[in-house]
Formats: sequence, structure tokens, C-alpha cells
Amino acid sequence: MKGNLLIPLYRTARIRHLYLKNRMRQMGLAGSMHMILLRIQESPCCQDELGQRVLSDKAAVSRECACLEKMGLIETQADPADRRKRILCLTGAGERTAREISEVNGKISASLLKDISEEDREVFHRVMEMMEDNASELWEELSAK
Repeated sequence: MKGNLLIPLYRTARIRHLYLKNRMRQMGLAGSMHMILLRIQESPCCQDELGQRVLSDKAAVSRECACLEKMGLIETQADPADRRKRILCLTGAGERTAREISEVNGKISASLLKDISEEDREVFHRVMEMMEDNASELWEELSAK
């Protein structure tokens, strides 16, 4: 195998990131706002949990959630299990925006996976899951500091 195995992965991730960033900017979104909307769409949650799910610190999540709330894309509701907690939920506009983000992600995925066999995709997926597990260990080490 020639060269560093991770360079094509890094370059691919970087191109994907830049493309997505450009498209999100066109939608009026910045930073991790698109990830926040998608994670809330998956499952409404409190800000602390959201920060863990998007791998971001509390201050950044709080700032971006405040912007998303001003934009009318998210709202907070009392947690039925614990009225002291506030749960982040999508508004109707937030749902539409999350669907649009998902469409952009689908287009990116289709472009990146074009001409790659199902067998190769399955192998790649298994390897990426192992790498993600390994990266999680690094993240935990970093987060502990």
C-alpha cells in the first residue's frame, strides 16, 4: 500500500465538509447548526445531551441553539419527565430545514459512493465503525483534560 492510508480519507472528508458548509451557508446556517437540527430531528433532547451527540462544548451548543431559536427553527419545551428540564424540539420550519439538510447529505453520499460496489461499501462501513470506536477513545482522552 502506498503512502498514508488516511490521506484520501482526510481529503474526502475535507471536500465533503467544504461542500456542505457552502450549502448550509446558502440556507443561512453556520457552524454545527445543521448537525444540531438533524440530531434534534432524530430525538428531541436537552442541550447537555445535544453537546455530547454533536461532539461540541456547552458554550458553542448554547450559542448555536440561541441562533436557531431566533431563526424560528427550534423551540424549548418542558420535559414531561422532569419539568425543571428544557427539551429542544424542531418547529415546523425546523422540520422543513432538517429535511432539506438530509437531502443535501443524500446528494453528497450518492456522489461519494458512486461506482462503489455494495460489497466494498460493507467492508468500508465495518472498517469505519472500527475507526470510529478508536477515535472515540481519543475523544474521551481529550475530553477528560
